[in-house]
Amino acid sequence: MLLELCEKLIWLVDSESDVAFFDSSRFSWVNTLETHWKSIHSELEVVLDQYTYIPNIQDLSEDQRILTEGEDWKTFFL
Repeated sequence: MLLELCEKLIWLVDSESDVAFFDSSRFSWVNTLETHWKSIHSELEVVLDQYTYIPNIQDLSEDQRILTEGEDWKTFFL
């Protein structure tokens, strides 16, 4: 019963919550990203060349310590 109630509440807030992929035309910024993907990729390559300096997610957010430990889960915010 509680699960059904939660699912109904989620659907009321976001009627597309069961959609796997959204229509990209709903987001004005998608075209800009797609147009500049090569530049973005080049910037990513520079970041990945310095992989050891990319912080671990749990070092940036204590809440993430329950998900991961060690050096395997890096994060870099764009």
